[in-house]
Formats: sequence, C-alpha cells, structure tokens
Amino acid sequence: MSNRAFMPMFWGDYLRDTMQLSTEEHGAYLLLISEYWVKGEPLPDDDAILSKIVRKTKTKWKKIRPKVESFFEQKDGKLHHSRIDEEISKSLEMYEKRSTAGRKGGQAKPKQNGSKMEAGLKQPQPQPQSNKLDKKDNKKDPEKSKPKTYRLPEDWKLCTDCIKYAREKGMTDDEIRTTAEEFKLYWLDQSTKRPGWIGTWKRWVIKKCENRSASFGSKSSGQRPGGNDVLAAYSRVLNRAEAKDALSEERRDSGRDRESDNPWETYDGAANGSIGHPEIIDHTP
Repeated sequence: MSNRAFMPMFWGDYLRDTMQLSTEEHGAYLLLISEYWVKGEPLPDDDAILSKIVRKTKTKWKKIRPKVESFFEQKDGKLHHSRIDEEISKSLEMYEKRSTAGRKGGQAKPKQNGSKMEAGLKQPQPQPQSNKLDKKDNKKDPEKSKPKTYRLPEDWKLCTDCIKYAREKGMTDDEIRTTAEEFKLYWLDQSTKRPGWIGTWKRWVIKKCENRSASFGSKSSGQRPGGNDVLAAYSRVLNRAEAKDALSEERRDSGRDRESDNPWETYDGAANGSIGHPEIIDHTP
C-alpha cells in the first residue's frame, strides 16, 4: 500500500501547461500521472503497457502519444516526470517526519526514582507570609491605570454641553460654528490621542475668547467684534487711494492723466463709495 495518502494537484499549473490537449489527450495524461504517483516510480516506455494504463488500443494510443509524451522525459527505457518526482520526494519526507514523531510519542516515559511520598517530602514547604506587602505588589500596573485614548473622530460634532459652555463664554452661534470647524480641521491633522475631547474644546474656547478680547477689545470698551477688521480694510483702501492720487498727479504733470480721482475707487472697479473685499467686512449694523 502506498504511503502517499493523496496526490497534490495544482490545477492552475496543470491547465496552463495543457491548453493544447484535447479531451481524449487530457484523459490519457491524467491516467498516466495517476499511475506514476501510485507506483511511485517512472513509467515503462512500452506502448503495450501504456495503452492499458490509458484504456486505449495500441492504435489509438499511438495517435495521441506524441502530445502526451511531450510532458515526460525518455531515459533508460522509462518515462520520467520531473514535477511528480519532486512531489513524491516531498511526500516521502513528510511521511518519515510523521512516523518519527509518532514513534517518539509512543515511547514509555522513564520511571521516577522513589515513591510519591518521597517526592512529596522533597518538594519545598510553603514559607510563612510576611505581614508587610511587597512594595512592587502595592504598585498599580501603569499600563492598566492609563485611560484609553483616541484621536478626534472623523464624524466629530459638538455636544450640547460644549455648545452651552461656548455660549456662557459669550460666543455667538456663528462664532461657535466657525470655531468648531477650526477645532475639527486642526485636530484631524494631528496625531494627538486623548481620553476625551470636551476638556480640549473648553480650553480651545477660552483661548479663542482671550485672543478675541486682545485683538478686538472687550465689550466694556464699546467696540464690537470685528472692529479691527473694518479698520484694517479702511486702512488698505486709504493706502490705495493715496497711491492712486500720487500716480494721478504724476500723470497730470505729464499730460497722461486718465485715472479717476475718486479716492474710494478700489482695484475691483467699485466707484460707488463702497469698500472692496466684502468678505473681510463685518456688515452687522
């Protein structure tokens, strides 16, 4: 009986190498390699024997033999197949390893000297425990004591408490929405992990309010938020107007004055007395 329980079949390799075979040639080739595997040795190069293996008459076998035998190597009156020889070697090696492991497992273990009572007496006796706890045992595992941290979620949204806290700090709903967007975009780009993000949000709001007070002035001063933006815009417009006046005067002197003298005309062509760049102007009355 063969020690090879099964024959490994790599169908991807087989179909790639046998695309040119017909159905009849496929059957003959499979029967030959099956016989090769079961016997565990090359096939005899004898048409009488080979025709019986493939279940064909000699005449029909000789017709299909040229294509089928191209997968074998003729040597010493035998048909050798290198891939099957390789798989047979692997199978025999695996069989030997398993047999050796089985023999070792079935061997009796050596008897221990002395009786069970003697073995028990030789075992170390328990020592009385000290009333003082070991300092190491008293310490908590730092890894277990640490709270679980995580990055700011992609779908992070303000909770009710966060909105309430921002309102208590004097922020309007528009400011809260803008601040929340800044907060989310900033921390999504960071690799920071924290056990919770409510405290971070509160610190962010405090910092935002402090910056706003420093930049725009407090409410007690009577200056509304965004005042510095307006002043900065006016300053830019005035600077442009002064530059245009200087250019116009220079062109008038040269007789080439074709520019408007309207000091409020900005580079976007607005000559209606309004200030350009409306996106930076707070139009709140």
